[in-house]
Amino acid sequence: RDYYASRGLGDVYKRQDLLSSKDVCSMLKISVSTLYRMRTYDNFPSMKIEGRKSVMFRKQDIDEYMENLKKQKS
Repeated sequence: RDYYASRGLGDVYKRQDLLSSKDVCSMLKISVSTLYRMRTYDNFPSMKIEGRKSVMFRKQDIDEYMENLKKQKS
């Protein structure tokens, strides 16, 4: 069963296409510490969900961030 659905949060997260830190690290093939550094120093897009300790990430924001990085490097 889906992690978020089991906590009554499934629709919210699916609607906004939110990812956990673990999901983002897997997607970008980076470590948790690298993700933390990117959030802290490189203005990597993230959002704090009210009532939760963890930080979540919108896939669309990450895609835009990565696309902007590619444009800057070329």
